[in-house]
Amino acid sequence: MNEPESLFPEHDKLHKIRSQSQLIGEFLEWLSYSKGISLGTPVHDLLAEFFEIDLKKLEAEKRAMLWSIRTGLDIS
Repeated sequence: MNEPESLFPEHDKLHKIRSQSQLIGEFLEWLSYSKGISLGTPVHDLLAEFFEIDLKKLEAEKRAMLWSIRTGLDIS
């Protein structure tokens, strides 16, 4: 039986890779603060690209979630 398509696919992807992404982010932060090694670019954007998270779609999903909360509508 197929699972129904998610209303928030980017958030689903983000949830699945959260621990990996967090660990990589912490390592890169450690490199920067402890070793003075910096990538010179936003780590958040690089992690999103690496894990194939579309930040524009993610933002649109966040706005849809907030809209549904504010209006009291069930968007599922």
